[in-house]
Amino acid sequence: MMNSLLLKALKSFSATCNKTMLQANDEDRIKLTLKVLHKNRIPINPAEIEPWLVANHWPSRSVTSIVGWAQAISSGGKLQLSNKNPKLTENEVWTKLNAR
Repeated sequence: MMNSLLLKALKSFSATCNKTMLQANDEDRIKLTLKVLHKNRIPINPAEIEPWLVANHWPSRSVTSIVGWAQAISSGGKLQLSNKNPKLTENEVWTKLNAR
């Protein structure tokens, strides 16, 4: 069963990202969120993320990107952000994920 904070993050991405063509700021927010989840020991299982994205009508190109980032972060890799000064800090991302 997918962790509730990971599910909340995926739902947020579905509501706010340009699914058809991820923009740089969308990519950065997804990468930063995955990084924050991993840092806080929330399991990021690409095998759970992929079918959820597909079921929620994400196009295959975006699914491939997000699953790749999830694999990288869950195996201890690093993700490069496009913007050196992202709009949200890691603490702000974590606070938003934990808000009711």
